[in-house]
Amino acid sequence: MNSILISIKPKWAAKILNGDKTAEIRRTAPKNWKDYLSGKTKVKPEPMTGYIYCTKTIKPLSNYDWGDFTFEDLPKLGKVVACFTLNEIEEICFAPFGDELSEEEERLCSESCLSVGELVGYLRDGMFGYAYHISDLQIFDEPMELAEFSPYRKYGIGDYFEGNETEYLTLDEIDKALFPKPLAKAPYSWCYVEVNKK
Repeated sequence: MNSILISIKPKWAAKILNGDKTAEIRRTAPKNWKDYLSGKTKVKPEPMTGYIYCTKTIKPLSNYDWGDFTFEDLPKLGKVVACFTLNEIEEICFAPFGDELSEEEERLCSESCLSVGELVGYLRDGMFGYAYHISDLQIFDEPMELAEFSPYRKYGIGDYFEGNETEYLTLDEIDKALFPKPLAKAPYSWCYVEVNKK
């Protein structure tokens, strides 16, 4: 599980691509990171590759807040436009009280390009979530299609023929392990993926 695909709206994808947004806020995180951040394991997870899927908009173009996204960027809608190294996820508890923000809260708003209201409005219970820190961003000259990715396979072909665990697999699990189906639609937030070999 060393790759994830994250769905990001055009407005925010543009801010990532132009280098303004260096942290992506999510309500959930990969299990290995949750285990590490909660103290369940002391081993820091290895870096993962994060793929950025720029979502499509269903609103009329004139009514949509494109932010830094321009009409030249329209071919990027509904495509995987970039990847980055995810080597740090920060657990956050954002509970601003009064008029003054702490230095950490100011940093989080700045890195995520979110206002206090946007951040509190998005986070679970208005406070808890995760900041995925974006590093080594690589913007694709030619955006990738969703069909170039498959959901992460728990079992590979080697497990099927050699492993002991596979005797308990259902036919559906074996089918998914041997013949992974391309992604047909983007995840609502994020999902584990594999890049399909050409």
